[in-house]
Amino acid sequence: ANEELTTLWLQLGQKQLPSYRHACALATAHKSLPQSLLTSGLCGLWMEQLEALACQDGPLTCRPSDIEQAVQLLVKMSSDDAVLLIQHVMALCDEQLQPEEYLEM
Repeated sequence: ANEELTTLWLQLGQKQLPSYRHACALATAHKSLPQSLLTSGLCGLWMEQLEALACQDGPLTCRPSDIEQAVQLLVKMSSDDAVLLIQHVMALCDEQLQPEEYLEM
């Protein structure tokens, strides 16, 4: 399932590849989106879900099918929105990985 996200990312002309952590964050946030949401407002709402998820404690858990569903929705989005969303999740995950004590170094 993560390969589908990587393939999409390369098709969008991006070089820094998303990790499994990024895919899982996208998939977990995707599960909170309303099923009837139109693609026009999708990017903003998905970003809001990612922000809320970043504030939660505990590890993310997702199944390969969750990632597949998230990627299927990403494919339906405009290229610009898909790139923006994936870059956003990558930045959020990278922030979460850096403990505060290392930020001062």
